[in-house]
Amino acid sequence: MGLSNNLLNPNNQSLIVRDCCEMIDAQVASKSGLSGIAIKTAFAALKGIKPNYIYGVVDSLLEPCLNAIDPLWDEGIAQGEPVEYLKANRSRTADALLIVTDKKSKKHQITTGERGL
Repeated sequence: MGLSNNLLNPNNQSLIVRDCCEMIDAQVASKSGLSGIAIKTAFAALKGIKPNYIYGVVDSLLEPCLNAIDPLWDEGIAQGEPVEYLKANRSRTADALLIVTDKKSKKHQITTGERGL
């Protein structure tokens, strides 16, 4: 569990969350066309209503996401190149992360009574 242990100390966690938020901002800003306008408008509205919402979501997902990929990271350490291992096993990595977000989505549906389409 070295990845989460190294990254989840308070100093690193806040830096990682901030960097993730900056990456999200850059991704939104890079969108173009009609869908880009819609995404940028919705994102700006969200940030206007709840300025720290994205930070809070990223912060709440960081620990479970790192914990989810810890076993893969450990396998990569055993092979000598953990980053390359995650890349080579991107489907497994993505599946591990999707399990986290799916659980969070289901929890939200249960607590709010919302249902997906």
